[in-house]
Amino acid sequence: MVMCLFRSRLPWLVLATVGLTGVLVPRFGGEVLALTPQAPRVVRELLTQGRYGEAQETAAFALAKGEDTLHAELTGLLAESQALRSTPAYRLEQVLEGIATGTAPELEGQVAGALTDLLPLVGDVRDLLREGWRWAAVPDQEPDGVIVTLSLLGLLTTGLPPLKGGLGVIKRAQRLQLLPPWLARELVRLGPEVITHRALVPVKPLLNQVHQLTEQVGVRDALVLLQRTTGREALAELVFLARVFGKDTASLVRLGGEGVVRASRQGVSPALLYRASLYGPAGIKALGRWGPHRWGLLLHAAKLVYRQPWLGGLLRRLIALPRWLWGVILVLGMVGLRPWPAPRRPVALTPGE
Repeated sequence: MVMCLFRSRLPWLVLATVGLTGVLVPRFGGEVLALTPQAPRVVRELLTQGRYGEAQETAAFALAKGEDTLHAELTGLLAESQALRSTPAYRLEQVLEGIATGTAPELEGQVAGALTDLLPLVGDVRDLLREGWRWAAVPDQEPDGVIVTLSLLGLLTTGLPPLKGGLGVIKRAQRLQLLPPWLARELVRLGPEVITHRALVPVKPLLNQVHQLTEQVGVRDALVLLQRTTGREALAELVFLARVFGKDTASLVRLGGEGVVRASRQGVSPALLYRASLYGPAGIKALGRWGPHRWGLLLHAAKLVYRQPWLGGLLRRLIALPRWLWGVILVLGMVGLRPWPAPRRPVALTPGE
């Protein structure tokens, strides 16, 4: 009976299937485990850092684009961020800080700082006086060369709101230590030439791009996005992304990482990008690697693992097994599936033979 069982193809088919599954598990299992929702973790980090506005924005974005399984958790985080931002003392503190220094982590203070920057001469003179006072009070401390350059450029751009607005955002980025190094170097390099010749042509493209980004996403998000840039091309890419996604741009990039820009350029639909960004950079990367259809299958598997944690533990144990073991099982199953030779029947001999 045992021999009959092994002569049947069913056990070998099961063995081959198990082996094939084991060979494929390390390839796809890692992708499935990596596709875990990132929005709750990101929102908690923002709350811990005191960036309540960004936390509220990200939670609202994830609620609008996310999955039902995270609704309760994200709703609680959204309520927490709204409560922290709504206290009168916190709002007043932001406004006063923005007026006095032009720096504030929240929208109220940034708007107040923006208004002083947009008033003719006020913001630029304020910054020059502050840097001069700092240099006089502490002779060993050099004034901020970028702020001085931007303030002098601001005097030249009085009456030109787009350029003035771009300069104001860059100045606040410098004060908040959000200005990318490449942009600081570029402005310090071009500033003397612009001031000497009183011609804004060298810096006009940069200032216009920063202004366009701010118009699309707002002051706070423009500062956050500007920090991520690594050069003129990266800034142009973000401006393109902001034209497509508008106010959602910062949350999209905050969750999905830099791969969002590349995926958008490759023609991935906004709806797919929204869903993939909720699973972090790994979600964007998996979408680009596997394509929409196979990525959808991976996402269904990831949701199942997320809802049933024991499946995730089982998958990790299977991945940890040596791949050669699965290969041996697969080979044994394939060998067993080969046709068995039919048994030779004995030939009866006649008396004359």
